[in-house]
Amino acid sequence: MSGGTPTVTSSDIPGHPNTLFTLYKETSTSLIEAFEGGYTKPGKTGTFNILLSRGLNLWGGIAKGNEAGAEVDEIDGTIDSSNRLIESSNGTILGTLSGDEINGSFQDGNGDTVTIHGERTL
Repeated sequence: MSGGTPTVTSSDIPGHPNTLFTLYKETSTSLIEAFEGGYTKPGKTGTFNILLSRGLNLWGGIAKGNEAGAEVDEIDGTIDSSNRLIESSNGTILGTLSGDEINGSFQDGNGDTVTIHGERTL
């Protein structure tokens, strides 16, 4: 097997019956990096997980508020030449990638300032 088309055939994670997987293949020219972090905005906090490839200038992830019943939001985008993470759905610059950290702040759709901080975990 070359690993060219990785798949998950089954999973059993107690308490998570509808788990979805997204698989990324790392190559010698495209390292995949994982970041974990959090965000704050007026009256709300949450967490995010991002996978990115500096070689491909792409990133994707999920974000979820810490309040009970919060929905999971899928996020993705590109990395520009200044190492800024730009969301594909609306062009918002979420933050800047610097070494093993992502930091930034932006205005959400309600005009609230959202501040993010994440660190590389893998």
